[in-house]
Amino acid sequence: MQSHALPNPDAPPHLAGLDTLAPEELRCPYCDYSVYGLPAPRCPECGQTFTWDQARDSSDANSDLFEHRWREQPVASLLRTWLRAAFCPWRLWNINNQRSRPRLPPLLFFLLLQAVLFAGGWRAMAFLIDPLMNYLGELTTSGRVDALGRSVPPTRFTYDFRMSTSFLENVAIWHLCTFAILLILREMPDRAAPTWRRVLRVYVHATALASLCMALWCVAEACVDAAYFFKPPGWQVSRAVYSYLGDATLWLCLLSTWACLWYGYRWHLRMPHGWAIAAVALFTGSLAPRILALIL
Repeated sequence: MQSHALPNPDAPPHLAGLDTLAPEELRCPYCDYSVYGLPAPRCPECGQTFTWDQARDSSDANSDLFEHRWREQPVASLLRTWLRAAFCPWRLWNINNQRSRPRLPPLLFFLLLQAVLFAGGWRAMAFLIDPLMNYLGELTTSGRVDALGRSVPPTRFTYDFRMSTSFLENVAIWHLCTFAILLILREMPDRAAPTWRRVLRVYVHATALASLCMALWCVAEACVDAAYFFKPPGWQVSRAVYSYLGDATLWLCLLSTWACLWYGYRWHLRMPHGWAIAAVALFTGSLAPRILALIL
């Protein structure tokens, strides 16, 4: 049974401060195994050697991620983490300690919030855009008359879009299969595999931008519709543009997740070939709903 106290109370200077840490805060920087009380800086779980400073730095004292600050700063840390993960993943992983211990409950809560925003992002954005677009329609058609001298009625807009249950089920299957492939491919022949919690941390933050895609799609359609008010005479907006916007949203989800996974693998998990692992996982996850549909 592992001891929970340092073996030598008169520790040399390089061990100073370790006795003030709780047992769960001193962990192997490679596999997250508790190394509190070991006589030498070598992990019995993964066999990797490390320094005591690295083990001490694996605590989350200096992290400002939502998973580590959700009690003290729930809203501020959530918004800060979401914005960094979606638009500045390089800043997210460069600022925060790569060896800080992942916290499962806030990570799962963050993932759940992303799923809710993805499912309701369109309708939430439409609630804000509808009155704005209708006001713009009334403003631009006010006082206008047609060739017969009749008042031109204002153009009415409504962005009522309901995602089908099957679409949401396919998205859930995509998430599960993609993460499962990431777990399968985490085994490395030349080094210890990262824990599944660390893979989950990278995956949760890598999907932050993808969770905003439905809201961004709604804004993009509103921008196309707004062009109707400022179009030159005889210019028409092709209906195919709206189909292209849907395809662009899908590609934005995939490419943003792939790029963020790649960066997280490189700077947080310190694993080579992260771009290939992310590509294989996303490709397999995208095929999974179709394969299950054929089987079932």
